Amino acid sequence: MACTIVLSLALGLAPRCGDEHSRAQEPSAADTPAAAPDGATALPLRGPAEPLRNALETITGDELLEHASFLAADALDGRAAGSAGGQKAGDYLIEQLRALGLSPAGTDGEFVQACGPNMRNILAKLPGSDPQVAEEVVLVGAHYDHIGQRPPREPDQTPTIFNGANDNASGVAGVLELAEAMVALPVAPRRTILFALWDGEERGFVGSRFFVKQPTVPLDRIVFVIALDMIGRLNDERFVVWGTGTANGLRQLVARQNVLPNLDLDFRTYNLALSDQQPFFQRGIPVLLPSTGIYPELHRPEDDIELLNVDGMRRATQLVHAIVYDLAQRDTNFQFAEIAREESSRDPRRATDPPAPSPEDAACPLGFTFRRDPREPGVWLIVQVTPDSPAALAGLQAADRLCQWNGADVETIGSAASASNETAEPVRWLIERNGKFHVLDARP
Repeated sequence: MACTIVLSLALGLAPRCGDEHSRAQEPSAADTPAAAPDGATALPLRGPAEPLRNALETITGDELLEHASFLAADALDGRAAGSAGGQKAGDYLIEQLRALGLSPAGTDGEFVQACGPNMRNILAKLPGSDPQVAEEVVLVGAHYDHIGQRPPREPDQTPTIFNGANDNASGVAGVLELAEAMVALPVAPRRTILFALWDGEERGFVGSRFFVKQPTVPLDRIVFVIALDMIGRLNDERFVVWGTGTANGLRQLVARQNVLPNLDLDFRTYNLALSDQQPFFQRGIPVLLPSTGIYPELHRPEDDIELLNVDGMRRATQLVHAIVYDLAQRDTNFQFAEIAREESSRDPRRATDPPAPSPEDAACPLGFTFRRDPREPGVWLIVQVTPDSPAALAGLQAADRLCQWNGADVETIGSAASASNETAEPVRWLIERNGKFHVLDARP
């Protein structure tokens, strides 16, 4: 039986997938479904409640482009750490954060933390609204430096400027817009949010490493770190999220916040040690690194503003905003997964998706094998689908995450064999694929 399109949540299928700790989303007007791979149709889940939706709508392409254009202008000479252009960039960021009414979070009551010769981290915070958890901190940041300029090869030539529009004027613009959206909320999130704009990343995470050694907020109060790095070159709707293996349950957290942005998410469990979340990861703090990935103009003078996908930046920033808001609102914090240290020492390109079969995989009479996903409590990872089986005809694919079975969380139904033999009526599954939820119907 082919996949059946479901047009509402009247059946009680909600994308909980094992997580009962989030306060981030509540019912609102349903979002329009988008086409999904192989003829399936994305489940039109209800998006964020009106106050959060209104805040998300303050994230605009025009403002993202305005911020990125200033930072990636020739006048800043490529924003090398410690340069005059880098100082101009830092001054601009201070001006923007102050205008939003955020509190300084640097040293001596200022927005600045000196972190090296003429280098400055720019730090601001939005204090939490819940006295019980307001001392806990969710940190979201981006590096604002780039690699500067290359001297002329001939006396009559001018220097070659590396403007770094995507790397990382795009990420900094995202943090500024995210901060504005947080300020627009009628009530601040429960936990404090620290906005960190790092200097010296291109020289080996100078600013973030300095902060970890001399934090302006106690390091043990930082419960999560997100680094935005190169979010401006969305291609084929693919948006990469590294680090989903640094705590159990992160994949489903990110997927639940993808209703409005509706991006095709490329989840990587590994922590990619190439940006400013790395010093925090080394201290055992869960991290995420959202990015549009590597691109041909990286660290080349052609990385200019004209190549940015501005609407992609907007949707990426909305996704990260929703993630940060969830992290700041939830009842319990994510706990660092120690196994992530071992995994992140490997080459992330060796990750296999779909998963390799194992003799320990369980079998379902409807034509698939699965295992319980150790990283995603309450989710079954589909390993193999038998051709022409009810599961295959319904549209189930290897690497799908099965969240619900006839409206019940999969962890509560006992076994797939017993559940599939209970009735001859069609079985309805809620699955997550590439960060989007789908409903599939299979006939036993």
